[in-house]
Amino acid sequence: PDRVVDAIEHGLRTTGYNEFSLLSLSCSDYLSLPSVGIQIKNRLKEEYNENVSLSLPSQRVDRFDDDIANIISNSGKRSGLTFAPEAGTQRMRDVINKGLTNEELLRGVKTAWDKGWRQIKLYFMIGLPGETDEDVMGIYETIKWLQEECRSGRWHLAVNVTISNFSPKPHTPFQWHSVSTSEFLRKQKMLRAAFKGLRQVKANFTPARISAMEDFISRGDRRIAHVIKRAWELGATNDGWWMSEDANYALWSQAIEEVGMEWKYRQVDDGEWDVMENLGDERYRGQGAGGRGRVDRGTMADARLDAPLPWDHIDTGISKWWLKSE
Repeated sequence: PDRVVDAIEHGLRTTGYNEFSLLSLSCSDYLSLPSVGIQIKNRLKEEYNENVSLSLPSQRVDRFDDDIANIISNSGKRSGLTFAPEAGTQRMRDVINKGLTNEELLRGVKTAWDKGWRQIKLYFMIGLPGETDEDVMGIYETIKWLQEECRSGRWHLAVNVTISNFSPKPHTPFQWHSVSTSEFLRKQKMLRAAFKGLRQVKANFTPARISAMEDFISRGDRRIAHVIKRAWELGATNDGWWMSEDANYALWSQAIEEVGMEWKYRQVDDGEWDVMENLGDERYRGQGAGGRGRVDRGTMADARLDAPLPWDHIDTGISKWWLKSE
């Protein structure tokens, strides 16, 4: 931690700024975090009159405790808190191996409330494999529950919530999962209606068309190169920052059409990509795997799992058979 503290001190003294952030995929897993906060405060106490502000990115709510809360709340300007439960029900968090229980979620948020935070930001996803409408509404129920638990008189917790659309990625067990723009829109409509019944909840939804573009590129083969090149020629430069959603989508649609492709360019025999569609089949559930069933072998074995994928030649250290089994 000494090197981290030295770097922060040098940066603050050199630039004149009084704010710094510690960036990591999981700041809460950095065991020296409380030590860094305390040392920085002690070193710059006189020069900055304790007006040094520390901010942290989205962090694991199950690791948010009094120590972390103290080093943030004792800084010059209290920063916001962002947590990512990802899914609204325990079942869905188990599906994506989030490893977060309702009790851990409440404990972390309650710690923030008790330490003086009256507003937090939460991230959730919709469109996860095997998701039901009950799971989607679990997002609403979770926020409502947290507000009920974090209340003082007439005041309760304010929540800014961002709802993202799940985008399957290569080299994961969900690389065979199909997503639906129409389903994203339907589920967003459900949540918008539900949130109207909650006070002090501001909801932001990722546009479904942007998610479609993300999925199109992230699971593309070499043909995508021609689309990207043509989109660039048409003006797609930093378009995520400087162009409206309508203009952006129209530009990429034009590029896709001009290279002779369509949005759903890689279809299998059934016309769909989703190998998770048989989750509710009795034969599926009767194949073992702890009652969860399986599609990698047995009665419900799905030949689509053996179809070649554009990224199969890339070795990430995780075998395809393991992904199939998962």
